[in-house]
Amino acid sequence: MIKQDNTTKYFLYARKSTETEDRQVASINDQIKEMKKIAKERGFNIVQIFEESKSAKNIGRPVFNSMIKQIQKDKANGILCWKADRLARNMIDGGLLIEMLSKGQINHIQAYDSEYKTADNVIILAVAFGFSTQYSKDLSVNAKRGMKSRVERCWFSSTPPLGYKTFRENSKGESVVIKDDNFLLVRSLFDKILNQECTVAELVNIAYNKGLRTKRNNKIWLANMYRILKNSFYYGKFEYPVASGEWYQGKHTPMISFEEHQIIQKLLTEVTKSQEGSRKHYTTYRGVFECECCKGSITASRVFKSQKNGNKHEYTYYHCGKKKDPKCEQKRLPINEANLEKQILGITEKISIPELILDWVTKKLDEEKTEDKEKQRDIIKGYQNNLTKEKNRMSGLIDIRADNEISKEQYAEKKRIIENNINHYQNLIDKLKNGKNEQKEKVIKTFEFATNLKEKFENGDAKTKKTIALNLGSNPSIMDRKAHFYLDLRL
Repeated sequence: MIKQDNTTKYFLYARKSTETEDRQVASINDQIKEMKKIAKERGFNIVQIFEESKSAKNIGRPVFNSMIKQIQKDKANGILCWKADRLARNMIDGGLLIEMLSKGQINHIQAYDSEYKTADNVIILAVAFGFSTQYSKDLSVNAKRGMKSRVERCWFSSTPPLGYKTFRENSKGESVVIKDDNFLLVRSLFDKILNQECTVAELVNIAYNKGLRTKRNNKIWLANMYRILKNSFYYGKFEYPVASGEWYQGKHTPMISFEEHQIIQKLLTEVTKSQEGSRKHYTTYRGVFECECCKGSITASRVFKSQKNGNKHEYTYYHCGKKKDPKCEQKRLPINEANLEKQILGITEKISIPELILDWVTKKLDEEKTEDKEKQRDIIKGYQNNLTKEKNRMSGLIDIRADNEISKEQYAEKKRIIENNINHYQNLIDKLKNGKNEQKEKVIKTFEFATNLKEKFENGDAKTKKTIALNLGSNPSIMDRKAHFYLDLRL
């Protein structure tokens, strides 16, 4: 137990988000109350209290950042918090705290039931942050599982395209996809192409003059019109997840037939040689980022520059494709690929951990696994004893019935109860014998990814670099020539 000395000053940090992840977490007031008790008992000097109502899954919490800046200015060198996950649920903030702890900028982090010191518990703190980061990711996985369940019932899980809307049925409480007011208007666009009354470019103006707008009330531009005409949803089928090859026959009312869709695709197959040539050029980070401003896709452009000495250089720039918002200003702020990779490298440097830590974490989790197996054996033994008793009861019941000591109806009812008990204990035993600790396996996978991550990115080929960028986090985006990641290590 650490006792207060003249140089130790503590910040008390309390956080609670309004998200599902925090439903079981004590309120901010309760956190402060309990940590003040600990401070009083142990003689800790609290110089300031920081309160924040914001998720720690993503970087950019203003109150947390303010506290860190104050510590860097030597205003305090200790932190009191309810749990480690109150401080961070992402690898960037967690890595920053670990670094500050290892360098002595923070001497001590005291949680309600654990503590982390400069010298001896840095790795343990890394494991704690690893678990909290994985927990946040699992919440996202659960949400996706709900979407998958909806899809398996043949209902589209995202916002439906033009001509449709989502409606919650009162009888079942399930969201279904139905026609909206624009259904017939969108159908008329397909008819004009089928009858070859106009080009797709002309169809853009026809739709605009008829008052048809996107769901965000914007004009339907040429690229969007092509997407509408190619969308399989309109003849009744959709793919989930996108590009997975898993197709579902939706329960919604189709707008066109499959045959009509095929005819339209034949009419749209002409592609210019210049377009084909541009598609052959491979760019490392195409398809990875979206525009932070308009949420459209980030595309790539090649620029060729000639020097006075005759040398020619090729550069790749990434910028907003302006497909979602033609007025998006981010088109004018392209980022050079070399600069983009420098920013990604900076993030990998913060996350990257030495192989020694991976070995230590693996060893500790293996030790816990051994302890769990010993406990598991005891539990299984208890279930097997109960299973044996139920099987003996079944044998006795058969003997009683054979001697006509109970009626046929009584025998059937007692047999049903015993069989249910037998199945119950057998299922429990099978589950324990065959079950895996997925949580620990995910933590190991996260640490394996982060091990020597900087070197992997520096020395990797284009495919490796793209894979790392895709797995750094969800929703990677670019804005004002800066890359942004919501770091949950999507593994």
